[in-house]
Amino acid sequence: IQFKEIIRPVPQVSTQIQLAPNFSVGGYYQFGWESDRLPPSGSYFSNLNIPWGSDQPFFLGIPSGPAAGNYVLSPGGDIKPPDSGQFGLQAKWSVAETDLGFYFARYHDKDGQLYAALNVAPPLAGSGTWQYIFPKDISVLGASASRSVGDFNLSAEASIRDNMPLRSTTMVYPSGFAPQPTPATGRTAHVNFSWMAVFGPSFVAREAIFLGEVAWNRVLEAKDPDGTLDAGRTRDASIVRVLYTPTYRQVVTGLDLSVPIGLGFTLNGNSSITPSWGAKHTGDFSIGLEGAYLDVWRFALNYQHYFGNAMPFADYSPAANGGPVIFGIGNSYRDRDYVSFSLRRTF
Repeated sequence: IQFKEIIRPVPQVSTQIQLAPNFSVGGYYQFGWESDRLPPSGSYFSNLNIPWGSDQPFFLGIPSGPAAGNYVLSPGGDIKPPDSGQFGLQAKWSVAETDLGFYFARYHDKDGQLYAALNVAPPLAGSGTWQYIFPKDISVLGASASRSVGDFNLSAEASIRDNMPLRSTTMVYPSGFAPQPTPATGRTAHVNFSWMAVFGPSFVAREAIFLGEVAWNRVLEAKDPDGTLDAGRTRDASIVRVLYTPTYRQVVTGLDLSVPIGLGFTLNGNSSITPSWGAKHTGDFSIGLEGAYLDVWRFALNYQHYFGNAMPFADYSPAANGGPVIFGIGNSYRDRDYVSFSLRRTF
């Protein structure tokens, strides 16, 4: 996947001012907001039936309680944050051989919180609506450092976020009989440590690149007035991801080949903040073959394997006994191994 395939463009303005040879300040302001876009429901990489943007109904069964019954929920229209109010400031300072950065930003949530409003009274009993609501005004204060040591470039960053959405369960409530529940939010801490190394000749290859990152987050303070925080979440979570790529130049005239080998593994916890990390002791492994011919033609062949406890993204089994729906306690892609191929040409 190329970087340009992940980031969705939004209108914004940014500037940077060099106040001294080793010190600069900058900032940006966004004039628009865009949500993340998930794989469409029913597609190969979809692990949830009703991602935002869908216009299909959702069927929900409540086994017990005052709202027990079978419901057909229609899309009710997402509640989106305003286009205004997203901005950031930064200062960058070079000290000897270390690059330092200091940051403040405010933004609106891109993931959304799923709500389901049930009609429990005639004549609309058995119907209802589902929708996503996107929290706004999340603030982050952070710092970063980068330094080269031998063959390695080492980087670290840390941040504190306020009003951060936490992974709450689906907000199911009887419309007209109960107030709309409030999702959990909190103050969170985040630390990332990463490295990039360029190796010379070895028994594997004449050159190779080794990339890696270890990330950790923690909930410092949670606000959960309606007890909606997912019971399967933990206070701490950490993950590691590495990519080793040996390169073989001029295998035949004009052809360079690389063999990227990647591994991602959730070390501990089920993140209350970032469900895309996956549950504890789940992850993925990949191996591929990439080539460049005359630096014009480029191709890539890759195999991706997912491992860990196979579980659906939303586990409804506890609800059969009156418990909560639990999200992301296993690897919902455990059955989605795949092979991909791409071919590009530069003109």
